[in-house]
This record gives sequence, structure tokens and C-alpha cells, in this order.
Amino acid sequence: MPMPDLVPSADGFSAPSEGPGAGLRQGLVSVVVPIYNVEAFLRDCLDSIRSQTYRDLQVILVDDGCTDGSVPIAEEFVAADPRFTLIRQPNAGLSAARNAGVPHATGEFLAFVDSDDVLAAHAYETLVQALSGGADFASGAVHRLTSRGHHRGYPHNEAINGTDLSAHVSRNHKLLRDRTIWNKLFRRTFWDRHGFEFPPGRLFEDVPVCVPAHAWASSVAVVNETIYFWRVREGAVRSITQSDNDLRNLVDRFYSVNLVRRMLTESGHHQLCRVYEEQAIWDKLSGYLKYLPAASEEFRATFLDLATAYLRDVDPGAVQRQPDRVRRQWELIRDGRVDELLELIDRNFRPSRAKAPVSLESGVRDVAWQDGKLQITGYAYVPGADPKPWTSLRLLWLSPEGGRRKMPLRTLPHRDGQAPASIRAAGFRATVDP
Repeated sequence: MPMPDLVPSADGFSAPSEGPGAGLRQGLVSVVVPIYNVEAFLRDCLDSIRSQTYRDLQVILVDDGCTDGSVPIAEEFVAADPRFTLIRQPNAGLSAARNAGVPHATGEFLAFVDSDDVLAAHAYETLVQALSGGADFASGAVHRLTSRGHHRGYPHNEAINGTDLSAHVSRNHKLLRDRTIWNKLFRRTFWDRHGFEFPPGRLFEDVPVCVPAHAWASSVAVVNETIYFWRVREGAVRSITQSDNDLRNLVDRFYSVNLVRRMLTESGHHQLCRVYEEQAIWDKLSGYLKYLPAASEEFRATFLDLATAYLRDVDPGAVQRQPDRVRRQWELIRDGRVDELLELIDRNFRPSRAKAPVSLESGVRDVAWQDGKLQITGYAYVPGADPKPWTSLRLLWLSPEGGRRKMPLRTLPHRDGQAPASIRAAGFRATVDP
């Protein structure tokens, strides 16, 4: 099928539309990349798309009102590669930018990439091949990407742990955790038939698309092959979705969960909705509990209001079937016993020698060779714990090919006098003999 002519528009180019699926170019993968102030990461992202082993690509870059140096980088790729095009709009958020890019897509297949992440070189070749069996969309494995390397991480390591080219969430409930848009390749006809759209102005915007897509698909090609590297923002450039104690994060999480519940119910997927409601309690909503004892009154009141409203709506068995600790916490929320809840949370999340800490703040301050060995110094501590040396990291895990071993660390004061007390008391030094 010939590629339709592109017609100029105020913010770029688009294809004439004759209805859903009309004029789509067979085999073409259209990739929508929203861009907003990602100058530090954008070149790596676009290089990974340009270098795909699957060459039949249309890459739609959406400038969402950038104020940094991202646009000149995008323009370099547009000038150098005819597969890239750039459209521009005033800042309206990630959902709006993705939604704006979709009408410009002319391919048989549709994909999304976040502009701070990286694709594996074979990503689209793998996913297109997986769709040859007739599934409505394909989904691949994901690695978390940090300054120290990459690794498989939650939730994808549990959602995608085997290849099944004719999977469905009704038979594999773990796929409810496969709720990110960018590790997937959709048939455009499937996308248009269901009118998918990202909710503007909200965080966790992938979930109200991906979970219903799993439910509404006739089948899904799940590929246990790493196709996407999801960057963990570090330091001052962390994203808001990495800040669970942010009020907007909290409100939008409940909004996303409730929107998905409504979509599943209205489409007749009642049993799947009950599974999702139960999973959401421990998989999404319970993560906010550890912040409540030290949270602001506004954050605490907002969480309790949203949580009690949620419990009024869901199947009562969703709480009763939770693990013991989670069940007890949500019973106290349901009964309005806030003081007991806070005491229980404080007890559950208080670090001790006998129990692994719930979360960890860490950093490496120096790496140097000394006498043929690698000396690593840094800090590691549990947020909220008393700043005492025993709260610091005591073991370093090494993961060489074919094995795993742990080595002791020497605890020592952190030398930066300007650092908070928790960091100064939680320094460590490790010596690695190659």
C-alpha cells in the first residue's frame, strides 16, 4: 500500500484521514516521542530509535513547549534523517503531547517512547515479528537504567517472565502489572477501534490505556526479551512519578486506579476488575502508607479520604484476601482508627537489625584504584531512621556473570561536614579485589 501524501499544517505535517485505519502504510512503525526539557537524555533516546534494526520507521517528535536545549537536538535528527519529523505545541503535559502525536502517525503499527529512555537495538524488529501471529499488540521485557548500569526490575520482572505469543490477562493476571505504554507495539486498527486516549493533565497516564488494552485485546504477544531501558532519574532530575510522597502523585494514583476500575466495569470485565481492585491495594496504594506518620496534615487527610472512599466501592473481599500486614492496615483505614494505623505503620517500617529496611537512600562519593584494588566510598541509610552508624549499609552485593557473592563493608563517618546528620553517620568504604 503506498504511503499517503503528507499535507502541511500549522505545527508540522499530517496525513489525510479517511476514517480509522484508512491509508495506513503496511509494515510501517510510527513512533510518538513527547519531548519536554530532557536535554541531558534526548540524544541517547533518539540515537536508539535511529539505530533500530527495523528500518521502516516514522518518528514523530512532539515538542511540548520545551524551555531547554531539547528542540535543537530534535531538529538535528529531523535534518539528518527523513524518517523523523517535529511538531510543536505549547506545554500541555505528557498525555496531551502523546495524544497530539497520534493523528500524525501513518503506520500500520503504533509505538510510544519517553524521551529520557532508550530502546534496545532490536526492539521493533522483535515486536513486529511477534505480531505475525495475529495478536492485537506486543509487549516486551524492560530493564531499569541507572548511572550504574541496568537490571530487570519491578513490575515488569513479574509481569513478563516468559514468552507467550497468544497471551491474555484473563488467563494470566500478572499482566495487570504490565501497565506501561512504551514497551509495547500496537496494531493501529486495534488502537483506533477502541479510541484509546491518554488522560490529559494526569500522572500514571499509561495505566488507563494499558490495562484496558490487555482486557479488550483478543490476544497479546508477550515477549520475554528486553526491548526497553527505563531510566531512573537520579539526584535533582528525578521525575514526579518517582516522588510517592508528593500530593499530586497521590491524588493522580487514586484517579488512575479508579478510572481503570470504571473502564473495566463498563466494558463488562467484572471479574477482572475485582482482581485489579485487590491487586491495586498492595501493588499501588499501600506504598503511600510509610509516609503517613511524618506527612503533612493535608497529605495524610487526602490519603485517608481517598482510601476510605476506595474501600466503600470495592468488593470487601479485596481487603480480606490481602497479606496479614496489609490487611490489618487497611482494616484500620476502613474503620477510621487513625492513631492505631499510624502506630502500626511506624512499627512496621521502623528499621531493625532483624528486618530489612523498606527503603534506602544511597550515593557513591568516590571511586579510585589503590594498590590494584577498587576503593568505593559513599553513604547508605534508611530515610527517617535515627542517624546512627548501625543504620548504614553493611554488605555489598556483587553480581558477576554466573554467580553472586556478598562482601563486608567498613562503616566510617561521611566526611562532608555540610551533609545531613543521617548521611554523615552512614558512610561506608568497600574494597573490591578484581
